[in-house]
Amino acid sequence: MTKHRRDTRHIRLSEEYETNEVPDEYIADMFQEDPAGWITLFLNHIPEDRRAEAIRGIREMLEFFHPAPTNLPKNAILILRTLDRAQSPMIQVELEDATRLSRKTIGSYLERLMALQLIHRPSGARQGVAITGEGRNWLGTNSAS
Repeated sequence: MTKHRRDTRHIRLSEEYETNEVPDEYIADMFQEDPAGWITLFLNHIPEDRRAEAIRGIREMLEFFHPAPTNLPKNAILILRTLDRAQSPMIQVELEDATRLSRKTIGSYLERLMALQLIHRPSGARQGVAITGEGRNWLGTNSAS
């Protein structure tokens, strides 16, 4: 486990969203290990009526620091293609049936693809995942048909 300094960093995503007393190393470690978890934790502290604006700020930050990769593992591409063909969001069990991948494999790739903003949960947690416009663009640019 990483030891964290006692000094703090002032974090500001915009003029209205700021927190104090968060160690630098903790933020960096958490974001590197689990970007989706960090974003979820952050958004839980933002009032509901301001979340869309906060999400836009986070998306811009992610695009700048972590652009979508030009290559993905074949199982991630399989999941993207399956979601691209789907008429509506798919739950994990449906993805298992359609791809023949294990629950564990699908779960780990869903987290990665969401962190890259190639897929999303349009109706919230446990309501299925769908490919984003960015995911479709990625398929069109980086993956042979």
